[in-house]
Amino acid sequence: MEAETLTEDIVWQHHDHLMWNATEFKGTPNSYPIYRYKDFHSFSLLALIFLKAALNLNPRAYLAAKLQEFSMLEQGITIDLDNVRLVYPIKFKKIPTTTFKHWARST
Repeated sequence: MEAETLTEDIVWQHHDHLMWNATEFKGTPNSYPIYRYKDFHSFSLLALIFLKAALNLNPRAYLAAKLQEFSMLEQGITIDLDNVRLVYPIKFKKIPTTTFKHWARST
């Protein structure tokens, strides 16, 4: 789908699209990522990697994945250097808690 400006509404309203061609993205979705490669946008990083038919491996991602306690990449790192993550989830402060009652009182 082509649009000059891609918005959150377009992403939410067109469930049959995996990728959009747009010169810019407007919005700040916090519950899902939006990635960009050139003028292509998608919530699927893999779709953009397939589009360019190559992986430009991020060395930071490679090193992080080799760690024994690795489960997923931190927010600021994408596996492919050519794709840019445009928005990130809201950062919440961590609340040290040991019980549900303690957590309920602190929120």
